[in-house]
Amino acid sequence: MADVFDEGENVRDGLRGRGSRFLGYLSAVSKVGLKPVRIIEPGEDVILSSDLPDYPSIVVGPSGHRNAWLTVRLVSRKP
Repeated sequence: MADVFDEGENVRDGLRGRGSRFLGYLSAVSKVGLKPVRIIEPGEDVILSSDLPDYPSIVVGPSGHRNAWLTVRLVSRKP
């Protein structure tokens, strides 16, 4: 990994610097306020949550008390 940095540059310092610049970039992008536009229309390549089979241990989609889009509950193993 040392070969991706300038000669004599400490790898840890290089990673810290790159990470810092990347976080600065993400911060600047978030301030622009643009949100990606995703238009999904029904078709062969689109699977809606209503099209999925019902499994008691899997919940698809957020609700009033849950923000996650996918929740998988631990199931007990049979001996």
